[in-house]
Formats: sequence, C-alpha cells, structure tokens
Amino acid sequence: REEREVSVRLEVEPTNPQDPNAVAVRTFKGALLGYLPRAAAMAYNGVIAALTKDGRAAVCQAKPSKPGGTNTKVRLWLDLT
Repeated sequence: REEREVSVRLEVEPTNPQDPNAVAVRTFKGALLGYLPRAAAMAYNGVIAALTKDGRAAVCQAKPSKPGGTNTKVRLWLDLT
C-alpha cells in the first residue's frame, strides 16, 4: 500500500533545551511528529523563522516511509524544496 503525501508545518524552537536551532515538524492540529535532523535544522532555521515572523506558515509535503531495522517509529520524507 502506497502512503499518500500530507502537508506538515515547520516551526522553529529557539528555546529548545536540546538545540536552539531545532525545527519541529507538526500537523496542522499542532501534534508534534518530530524534528528535522540537526544539519537540516541549521540550514533552514533562518528561512523558517523569517516566514513565521511575517505571519506566514512554513509548510512542506511529508510522506510516511517504512522504518529500517527494528525501529518501529514512522519516518517522514520531507520535500524541503
């Protein structure tokens, strides 16, 4: 069964105790799906912060994918282009 793409919202979290450059991936209802990898968060943090500062939403497409190995978590493929 092929999974369908869904739109998700990206939010910067400058007060995140683990990483001040953290970028959260959330549903439009606000549920936390996870975070961008650290390198991607650093690359996109400034753009996302500028968008949301101006009152716009940072949105991208996400597609669930099967996890590898024994990991039971769902992985998301994000189209950040």
